[in-house]
Parts: sequence; C-alpha cells; structure tokens
Amino acid sequence: MDTGVIWEQLATNTAHQLDFIEIIYPPGASSTNDERMLRHNGYEYGYLLEGELEVTFGFDAFTLHAGQSLGLNSTVPHLFRNRGTVPARGIWFVHHDHD
Repeated sequence: MDTGVIWEQLATNTAHQLDFIEIIYPPGASSTNDERMLRHNGYEYGYLLEGELEVTFGFDAFTLHAGQSLGLNSTVPHLFRNRGTVPARGIWFVHHDHD
C-alpha cells in the first residue's frame, strides 16, 4: 500500500470469498495515504499481535492494543492508523460479501 502497509496472504486454499492475512502497519502508516475512510462489502475480524492500531469506525475511534481483537462490518466507513513508534502487526480474516 502507498503508506508502507503490508497485507500478506497466509493461505491460498481458503474459499473464494475469504482472505486470511497478516497485516503490518509501520509507525505513521495508515490504510490510505490521504486519511480517507474505506468501506467495502463484507466483514473483517482481526487480532493484534504487536503494537497499537488506531481504528476509526464510523464516527467512533478507539485504540486496539496487542492481545486485543475486533470484528467489524466493512460497509461502515473505517480507517486503520499506526500512531505509535513500533510496527503494528496482526492476523486478519476478511470475508468478502459478493451479493
């Protein structure tokens, strides 16, 4: 991604609507390079292994810390940012809803 974010596929034998990935957000990195929020069909579930990740979900913002997890409806505008000084690394499961 433009800001140095890495999403690496961990398994290729998942169903066609599923992504099982490792995410890495370097310090200062964001989901988008212009701070615009994203949305897409489906759901995301994540578990943060290291660091901290600021999550903006709709009108709410919170910090996800190592050892914490989240689940969100991806049709709601969202943005992930690493405002810390160490990389944020986690395991994500994304279910793409292609109705």
